[in-house]
Amino acid sequence: MRHDGRRRGLTLLECLIAIALLAACVIALTVPFQASADIELEDARRTLATSLATEMMEEILAKDFDDLAGSDSGTSWAGLKRSGFDSMNDYHGYAEPAGSVCDIHGVAMDDPASQGLSREVTVAYVYLPGQDTSQPQNFAWIQVVVARDGDPLQTLTRLAYQNR
Repeated sequence: MRHDGRRRGLTLLECLIAIALLAACVIALTVPFQASADIELEDARRTLATSLATEMMEEILAKDFDDLAGSDSGTSWAGLKRSGFDSMNDYHGYAEPAGSVCDIHGVAMDDPASQGLSREVTVAYVYLPGQDTSQPQNFAWIQVVVARDGDPLQTLTRLAYQNR
């Protein structure tokens, strides 16, 4: 109470200053949490990319070295379901565009960390330096790339060997 007998209340200016201070505090408190959530999502995305690349590489390595019939050697089967692939060379050119990374049965992933991820496979039968080129190729160079919006997150490369 003032000495002249009138009550003093909050002015509009004081309310506005209090609201501005409260807003600044809320923003200052939420920024670290948002940054943490962004980092956690990026870590989850990198972990998923590593898992997707590893699973694809293991799937390829579990197949026959080459197709004995030889009819599909070097043919790109991009976009087809992998469940029908029976040899390593069937994977050459296989690609899953962003947003359509699938498991072996063709079921698209819907995990938030998978958004924007793509996967590509290259399989090339090669001769190593000094190897007799009159003999069939017994080395396959395999590369699996998992990318996000075109930027590689994980690349696995393997040289597979078949003893003939």
